[in-house]
Amino acid sequence: MKNTNNHVAFILGEAYCHKQLSMKNKLKITSLLALTTIMITACTKSDSPNAVVISEAVIYNTGPVAADGCGWTLKVTANDSTYSPKNLDDQYKVNNLKVKVRFHPMKTKFQCGWGAQLTEITIDNIVRIP
Repeated sequence: MKNTNNHVAFILGEAYCHKQLSMKNKLKITSLLALTTIMITACTKSDSPNAVVISEAVIYNTGPVAADGCGWTLKVTANDSTYSPKNLDDQYKVNNLKVKVRFHPMKTKFQCGWGAQLTEITIDNIVRIP
């Protein structure tokens, strides 16, 4: 029974200690928790290499790279960004084709045209929009 009383006294002591935190310490703890939450959220941005993006998009043929084009590109409707797909299947190589696509942005950039740098992507799933 003595162990139980010590346990209860320990818990009550913990509660008492929490009441003794100064306002300054409470602010520090709250700030630390907020900063941790922001950092975790920031690590899940869509431009991180493991992020998954699902959006409607339009496929464009910008012309051959040898003639200062960027080849086949994917312009995502949601963020108005243009990407260079690494694995675009031939059946989707249709200019102005509207699609719904799921992809992973990569860390690498595709340099083409007159100094354009497009983020390269790996397509996980793609379907035509009628």
